[in-house]
Amino acid sequence: MTKNKSVISVSLLLLLSLLWGSSFLFTKILVEDLHPVSLIFIRCLFGLVMLGPILYFKRISIKRKLTFTFVSSLSLAAGIPWMLMAFSLVSLHSSVSGILNSFTSIFTFVLSLIFLKVKPLANQLVSLVLGMLALIILFLDTLQVDAFGFFSVGLMLTCTLCYATNSIIAGRYFQGISPFVLGFYTLLFGMIINGIPTIFIQPEVFLLLASWEILIPVAILGFLSSGLGYVIFYQLIENGGPVYATFVTFLIPFVSVLLGVVVLNEPFRVYMIIGGVMIFFALVAMNWHLFRRRKIKVT
Repeated sequence: MTKNKSVISVSLLLLLSLLWGSSFLFTKILVEDLHPVSLIFIRCLFGLVMLGPILYFKRISIKRKLTFTFVSSLSLAAGIPWMLMAFSLVSLHSSVSGILNSFTSIFTFVLSLIFLKVKPLANQLVSLVLGMLALIILFLDTLQVDAFGFFSVGLMLTCTLCYATNSIIAGRYFQGISPFVLGFYTLLFGMIINGIPTIFIQPEVFLLLASWEILIPVAILGFLSSGLGYVIFYQLIENGGPVYATFVTFLIPFVSVLLGVVVLNEPFRVYMIIGGVMIFFALVAMNWHLFRRRKIKVT
């Protein structure tokens, strides 16, 4: 990777971590006025508005046979987990949600052991132990500040389990499909899944967008975090490879905690510090063999 390309990649990585890390903040703000289901409907709709022109100008065909595996897997990529995240943020702090989101990598590893029969490495087992200890610490923390700690944490972990399941299925069956096409259908299915109940739950949702206090965070979530976020992520994969792109997973929790504490005045306690640091090292341990492999190739 050239020097200019490296600078661009680092800038994109930081931008993506800010976009995805801030999604917990804006979701937390918006669930005060929007129902979680209607919020995700609008988020996916705005994301499609952003992604659509990119597909058109890049002349990428979206024609695809909609099999059960394809629809169900991509529904687990956004439509269902984003809805669960929105429900969890009704009572869970955005900072804690951002940290719990990091369990996606650990759950993906566990599912690969179960369904793909992958032989675990020593560093991955260490990561699993650190992750479970961090989960216990964070759960004890939420119980102190949230009467619905168990339920909210459970929803957020189910959200990450959806991400992990989608990763396993997509990695096995969707090789060779343009990531932009996968992104398009991910947002489309999310819009449909949440759009149908929105008609009955909050039919006036578009009228609520007349308020700038609602429209601006929704636009950031939809246009930037969802639509532009996909483009940046896949560009990172193209520039530096999938291992480099996974660095965003390390940065998201720190962004979500910082924004939650500074913007929403959420508490910042020792439990969060310990749990966040343990998850960070768990993610490092999980991907240590990949980092070493990449370093060897570079040198």
